[in-house]
Amino acid sequence: MQLAITVARQIAADRNAPTPLRVSATSLLGSQLSNQALLSSFLTTESPSSLKLASIDTLARIAPPNLLSTLLQNWTTYSTIERTHTIDNLLRKSDWTKATLTALQNKTISPSDFDASRRQLLLTHSDPTIRKQASQLFKEPSKQLDSFRPALELKGDKTTGRKVFDQLCAACHPPPKGLPMNGPDLRSITDRSKEGLFISILDPNQSIDPTYESHTVTLPDGSTLFGRILSENQTHLTLRQLDGSDRQLPRKTLKSLNKTGRSLMPEGLGSAMSHQDLANLISFLQKFGNESN
Repeated sequence: MQLAITVARQIAADRNAPTPLRVSATSLLGSQLSNQALLSSFLTTESPSSLKLASIDTLARIAPPNLLSTLLQNWTTYSTIERTHTIDNLLRKSDWTKATLTALQNKTISPSDFDASRRQLLLTHSDPTIRKQASQLFKEPSKQLDSFRPALELKGDKTTGRKVFDQLCAACHPPPKGLPMNGPDLRSITDRSKEGLFISILDPNQSIDPTYESHTVTLPDGSTLFGRILSENQTHLTLRQLDGSDRQLPRKTLKSLNKTGRSLMPEGLGSAMSHQDLANLISFLQKFGNESN
């Protein structure tokens, strides 16, 4: 085993080796704290993104005491995907999550690094200390129905609405030719009235499709996963996580499995839109799937 780790270290450090091979080697280095320095050296702008992502995952498995500072050392150089990947790893354990919120409070990281879904995860966390800390750092989503009602009187433009959709919705509701990740196929919408779409966008928890209800899973090591149950049987379940990846979990290994009682679609989307943006989005959704988009 030690020989295999030594070879893996050599391959991972070899800048002339093919990137996929370096990534595979990096994934084998999660059993020894002594590999931390090497893995940390990959978190730079010179490293391929796939190698950085593998290093982030492996460092999280090693779980050194200074994990947070290690992952955040080059934070300003990370791409959006790399930042989200780092945050998802840090949100898997309560103590890491608390440290992440402290980094947010200290402005080491920015609120803009947390999308609406991950904010909602923090605001509804099972740990009351985390919920309280998150509510102080993020404005808890409000229904915003009253303040946005003037949008219903505005004339919407579906072409501009497509741009709003691409910015705020397409990650979970891809266009008709795509495969939905964490949201349903919007071609199946039955209520395309302005009022129906208005409520669905701003207050998604008024009516929750059980298929898209969020769940929190606690693993034996105390780490947590968040997403929706994609499929299940007597022995296993498949959890689709916020990043769209699927994870198969043996039921007998789960410490807990809890419904949150909330939709995976986040509240608070109104904070990212103007009244005209909402009117345009509604106009686009009224035609979604019924014509070429």
